[in-house]
Amino acid sequence: MKPIFQYARIMSDDELAQMNEAVLDILEHPGMRFENGGLLKALKKAGATVDFSTQVAKLPRKLVKETIETASKEDAERMAENNNSPVDAKGAIAFNWHTPFATDRTQPPTYSFGCGCPLYYDHETKTAGDATAQNFLNMIHLAEGIPEVASMGNPVHYIRDFDGSKVPPKMISIKGAALVAKHSSKPGSTALMYAEQLDYLIEIGQVIRGGWEEYLLRPLFININDTMTPLRLSVHEGAIIEKLAEKRLPVSILPMPLMGIASPITPIGSAIVGAAEILGVWTAAKSVSPDVPVEGVCCSGTLEPTSGSAMFSGPETIMIDVICAQLFRRLYNVRCGTALGIIDSPAPGTASSFERCFKMTIAAAFGEFNYPAGILAGGTIFSPEQVMLDMDMGSCMYRFFEGSGGDEELSEAVGLIREAGIGGTFLTHEHTALNLREQLAFFNCFPRTKSTDPRDIVTNDPVEIAHERWKQIVDKTPMYEVPEEKRREIDTIVAKAEKYMDH
Repeated sequence: MKPIFQYARIMSDDELAQMNEAVLDILEHPGMRFENGGLLKALKKAGATVDFSTQVAKLPRKLVKETIETASKEDAERMAENNNSPVDAKGAIAFNWHTPFATDRTQPPTYSFGCGCPLYYDHETKTAGDATAQNFLNMIHLAEGIPEVASMGNPVHYIRDFDGSKVPPKMISIKGAALVAKHSSKPGSTALMYAEQLDYLIEIGQVIRGGWEEYLLRPLFININDTMTPLRLSVHEGAIIEKLAEKRLPVSILPMPLMGIASPITPIGSAIVGAAEILGVWTAAKSVSPDVPVEGVCCSGTLEPTSGSAMFSGPETIMIDVICAQLFRRLYNVRCGTALGIIDSPAPGTASSFERCFKMTIAAAFGEFNYPAGILAGGTIFSPEQVMLDMDMGSCMYRFFEGSGGDEELSEAVGLIREAGIGGTFLTHEHTALNLREQLAFFNCFPRTKSTDPRDIVTNDPVEIAHERWKQIVDKTPMYEVPEEKRREIDTIVAKAEKYMDH
């Protein structure tokens, strides 16, 4: 029984087969719009029917099926070479703010910092403002002090420099990547916002990895790309994906089907749109370079009728994500993530804890134990207090799904019960003392309080505890610094970008 390995299913095999047929039908007719000439030419050469005037490509079933088979084989090989670790899988950028499904067994929880939120939550003023370089550096410092954080990306955008001045838009990603490169021992993916930035980000990555071949095995400072649901890849994203594919760097796509807005107002209908967009982009990327690694994550939302805005925390959203992910995981044998990092609450507290815990519970029930942390307000606000709350909730998920029992524990239990006898106690038993911390869950921010005095919980507000906790971690953690020689190389690359990048 230990660990749990039979995870929940939301779709039967027959239903997944029907969904697969629907996805293939959609990609064949009406097809998908790719607003990029290079991708369209590659798709036409690969066998798609392309109308260059409308930029629509109709993808034949055979071509899409070949993409699925290739992706499945490559994914299995990459994971097998690295002991099923999504952190170290060759050629993968999987471990970022949308961490895909890892394995089919319970894994200890790991966390990532990313998303590129433009705003940072200030606990002292209870407000969110433009993210600054100092906010960014503080979060890098925090990640260094948390062993469970496996990847440091860009939790916030580098919008304002240390002197408070606004950073030119095309330098935001480059300056952010440079800061991570200098001060993180576990650098990961950061936002790639313009195709022109890629060469500079690769240069910074090569400084850290030690060369092109090493960088190609473990790419840095590139991120997930979005489609424009339904069934459209924009000029901007198309240019990035074409360039990534040409360089054989991983293409990871994140469709955002918005139920009732940009996809049908049913979970299955929205999941079909999300899956079609992932496969459409994969097919286009592999038409450019057949061996380019591909990844996918579904990040769905729903229509909020009273405001007309998109919401990301309802049960419908995680249902859409799980349906899409299950199609890839079970039928295609390829990892696919759910967007459990995206919730709606704009501040850490009761609402954010409910939303995150709900999405975490569902994700864990379907075998996902790698969590993006700290993201609020639909991916626009980052909060270190939320990071600490998220880690407690992730620990809780793991403690349950880790399971219990096994032959050794079962036989040991019989002996202990007989030893204590009828009416005995285990409170003073040596076995209890030795196994207490292993068997009971203890949390950093959510105190296990049993009291009849409400003040005991009111005076132990988890958000206040989280605030003090992350500050303590930063205070006691030395700032990581790369060697001076590498710092100079990184500064030279940034200076070159500032000179030649069209701001």
